[in-house]
Amino acid sequence: MENFKEGKHKTSFERIIGTKSATEKKEVRKTLQQKLSRKEAKFKPFELIPTERDKEIIKIVSSITDKLISFYGGKINHLPLNRLHIVKPGTVKKVTEGKFSKGLQSPIKQAVIVEKESSELQFSAILSHELLHLKSYKSAQIDKNGDLIPYRSGLQSFSRKGDIIYFNSLEEAIVATTNQIAFAEIKTRPIFKDEISEIEGIKNWLRDFYTKNNPTDKEALEETIFEIIFIPESNKLLNFLQNSNESDEYKIGYLQGYLDIAKEIDNLVFAEREEERKKFYDLINDIIEKSNGEFKEWNEVFDIFAKANFSGNLMPLARLVEKTLGKGSFRKIAKEF
Repeated sequence: MENFKEGKHKTSFERIIGTKSATEKKEVRKTLQQKLSRKEAKFKPFELIPTERDKEIIKIVSSITDKLISFYGGKINHLPLNRLHIVKPGTVKKVTEGKFSKGLQSPIKQAVIVEKESSELQFSAILSHELLHLKSYKSAQIDKNGDLIPYRSGLQSFSRKGDIIYFNSLEEAIVATTNQIAFAEIKTRPIFKDEISEIEGIKNWLRDFYTKNNPTDKEALEETIFEIIFIPESNKLLNFLQNSNESDEYKIGYLQGYLDIAKEIDNLVFAEREEERKKFYDLINDIIEKSNGEFKEWNEVFDIFAKANFSGNLMPLARLVEKTLGKGSFRKIAKEF
């Protein structure tokens, strides 16, 4: 597989902060490289062997995310298949004691953990999200205790003690938005054709029901429908809606209950990081409004944020923020996010 072949994987950390000599820096890089050979022991009992279909999906997702990272100025560091661990549903929340759900990535160990769900689209979206995190700009530091910890991960900047993370939610919003771009391409691939057709069938049934019964609320409905990315066991749900002899009123109640339960157990995913994205989008709109006509398109400003996240070069973003929002605003945003 082109982007996920076995073999030696080189650590993607581009800078080491806090080393006092070239020799010390060399030793730290050696330590980082050694960490790549360590197994994710806590997840091992729950790990699944990837099928050929899993590998095909991984290759698609990897190719699309790599293309985006490259577009935004990041360096592509191909991840071997043995650094990607597919695990049983419910594993991540169990192993991390609720800290994470569905998937996670380890910057130091350069590994990704993703649960295999019944929805291949869900698996793809989670994998894409974690890869965008993992493959963003990385630098490490030696803290005051001599421990090796992250210094930069994308836009996130860690304090010397590692206890404060600046730009944390901003980085999440950038990754979530970039993942929407990635997912728009992922779902066009033929391998997902059947699942996409089922989900669109459910959305169309929902549209038809509300058009007949509550035509004045179309805008709110479309916003909700847009946010739905995938639905667990969508084939069974669509079959019920289309072929059951129950009344439409019963079906809409069943559908709403189905989606509510799925959302509660994290099985139905609306577009991710809604709160962080809203705050980020408000920031972008504020910059456009105060740019004196320099920026008119939303993407023009988003691209500057994304390039800072994936390339590691913060200067163009800092200059933009300071110029439009005033002196000291970049530091203020770092704390607010």
